[in-house]
Amino acid sequence: MLSKFKQQLMGIKKIAGVEAILLAEGKIVYNAIVLSIKKNLLTVEEKLSCVTNLIDLVKALPVGVPVTLAINGRGVMHKQVLLGSKTDSVSLIHSVLPNAKAQDYFIQHSVIENKDYVSVIRKNVAEEIFKSFKQQGVSVVSASLGAFALYNVFPLAKESMSVEQHIIGYMAALKDDVFENKNTVVIGGDSIELGWLVAYAMAFQQLVLQENKIVLEVAELAEEFKEVQHKALFRNAGIGVLVFFLLLLMINFFLFDAFKKEHEGLASREAMYKGMIAKVNQLQKEVDEKEAFLSTAGWFDNSRTSFYLDRIAASIPNSIRLTGLEVNPLNDHLSKSERKLIFTSRLIKIEGVCADPTQLNGWVKVLKEMAWAKDVKVDKYIYDNKEQKGNFYITIQL
Repeated sequence: MLSKFKQQLMGIKKIAGVEAILLAEGKIVYNAIVLSIKKNLLTVEEKLSCVTNLIDLVKALPVGVPVTLAINGRGVMHKQVLLGSKTDSVSLIHSVLPNAKAQDYFIQHSVIENKDYVSVIRKNVAEEIFKSFKQQGVSVVSASLGAFALYNVFPLAKESMSVEQHIIGYMAALKDDVFENKNTVVIGGDSIELGWLVAYAMAFQQLVLQENKIVLEVAELAEEFKEVQHKALFRNAGIGVLVFFLLLLMINFFLFDAFKKEHEGLASREAMYKGMIAKVNQLQKEVDEKEAFLSTAGWFDNSRTSFYLDRIAASIPNSIRLTGLEVNPLNDHLSKSERKLIFTSRLIKIEGVCADPTQLNGWVKVLKEMAWAKDVKVDKYIYDNKEQKGNFYITIQL
């Protein structure tokens, strides 16, 4: 949970996806789109198309927003290859340029619809682009070659054409300097023109995806990304701490004021009632102790036990035989919890045998009619078919 909270604090909430299209004579055309994420909802905040000057691009972008960069056009080579198990940098570069040195190129391996593609660009060309952004005070946190980042957004697009057809077709058009396309693709609820789609895909994968991003492995950009994350952590944590303490101070002030007034009122009443409450408690304690003593001693009750037993015995039908009788029986549960003998007063328990339930019901009716019996209950009646008799248990509340 702490790891997830830390990710939220360090996460980038807004980013500019920029596609740099390399043209002849060292010219570069930029397409850019600014995406933000709020409450798990992606929002397109700004679009820039066919910007030919980096300074103009940076001026149009929101201040402090990092950039994820796709490099396309001249100087970027792509090739579909059969790699097998060899995916080291030397094998990758030789699959495109057999005599090239891996240390002179940035190499990107992309798997699109189970097909391997290798993209390469000279390091000095890419580093010059990264350097130009840094000189303008813009942090480039990731980069990709070609349009392969589209692979991560096309599952969300309402398109019948395969993602591979789009990627290959788009990069083929760039060879002829066709870098503006007004056709649209619907992704989620947004209609994105194809001219911005690569920039959108770069921003999308940087904001949303935690893994499987199609990007170059560039140590300088990885460090830049970490620095942006730590800045976000510092900013978000700082704002959170300030807001927390501000709320804490406000709550503390209101609570202090309310409790102070309440305390003053209670203190004045406490002084008046304190002695009276102590006296009442002492008197109540004495009354309770005396009542408990008298009740335990049985002084509150008139003892007519012999009379009750005589009336019960006189009313027993011939078909009923008593096997047990208890007056004021022991309360097992309370005796165990209190660790002393406690009896249930004004209660008689009767056990017996009766073969005819009708006779038993008649006797119970007779007992209920006796004026001194407040309640008569048959707690249990168990009939034994083998013995042709039933055992009953009756309680009489006096």
